[in-house]
Amino acid sequence: MRRLRGTYHLDPYDLGENTESLRALFDLSADGMAVCAGPTLVRANQRLVEICGRTRVDALVGQPLDSLLLDIGEGLPDLGRPRPLECELRRADQERRIVSLQPYPLPGAPDRTIWRFRDLTHLRTLEAELFRVNRALRDAEARLAETRDQSRREADDREELLTVVSHELRTPVTVITGYNRLLLLEKAGELNVEQRRFLDEINKSCHRINAFIGNLLETSRSTIADGPVHPRRQPLGPTLEAVVSAMEPLFQERGLHAKLQIDPEATFAEFDADRIEQVLTNLLANAIRYAQPGGGVEVSTRRAMDSESEWVEVAVADDGPGVEDTDRQRIFDAYVRAGSDRRAGGLGLGLAICRRLVRAHGGEISCRERDGGGSVFAFTLRRASADEENGAPYGA
Repeated sequence: MRRLRGTYHLDPYDLGENTESLRALFDLSADGMAVCAGPTLVRANQRLVEICGRTRVDALVGQPLDSLLLDIGEGLPDLGRPRPLECELRRADQERRIVSLQPYPLPGAPDRTIWRFRDLTHLRTLEAELFRVNRALRDAEARLAETRDQSRREADDREELLTVVSHELRTPVTVITGYNRLLLLEKAGELNVEQRRFLDEINKSCHRINAFIGNLLETSRSTIADGPVHPRRQPLGPTLEAVVSAMEPLFQERGLHAKLQIDPEATFAEFDADRIEQVLTNLLANAIRYAQPGGGVEVSTRRAMDSESEWVEVAVADDGPGVEDTDRQRIFDAYVRAGSDRRAGGLGLGLAICRRLVRAHGGEISCRERDGGGSVFAFTLRRASADEENGAPYGA
């Protein structure tokens, strides 16, 4: 710089070392470029004029650099430790422009600094739009996931209802068929022609219902959800007797005898009678299927304890071929048929339903070998003493 009449005149073209090369780079840069002497802007390229919304360079020259900027927070960076600064430009037309401001000290010209203005407006606008689209996409994905989960739950509920209702229909139809066959065999007295015709029609209808139920079960091969369970403190005897009595025609047809033994220490439990009837019916149907002709099936209770609770174990024992060790756990999975059961007509749903219902009561179900041969299927229920039996809902 040179002194004229007591003032300093700043030469805007004095860029220190390599002046010519810097001047060419300065004028041709795609970014806005400014030269400052201290805080005062002394030179600007045409790109900076455009970014600042001006029409002429002299509109910028002589202005303090920070007068062109908005929201610069802690101020311009220390030239001793230059750092980029992102801020808004102060434009005459009020258009919002975001720039990245980077200082470059000039070697050989300690009083001069080059500032690069990189226009980030479109980039930040694009980033904001991408953020908005991303957020909208995440919201849409969340809504889609929620809708998908709801649809899956509804489908599971429909299939669970179809499975449980179909399976529960099969048992009374089987009992009706058993009694019908006993009548046809004239176990209850001689039949006339008309009575036999009526019973034959009943038998055909039962077979049609069984086939229809089988088709329903085939179409609902999904995980069986826990059914609604409402345990109450009550005696086990009436429930066990009712199920054994209902299965009597099936016992008679196979020439089996049923034995019921209730432990005096295991007479009361907390259970939903309808659901436990379903469990017992399934277990007895299996026992009748595999018991030796002329043999027997035993239903019993006993008191059991662990470190935390007292239980009643209900067991159904038969003298059939038994279950292989490797199959004793997996037979409680849906659609699993073990051993000779693979050749039977069942779908492998009965024991899976039993396990779900027993677990809904807080108990467990298992299979073990019977002394002398055969199988014992046993499940546990929470024990209640006789003086607790009052018909109150469990947990009330």
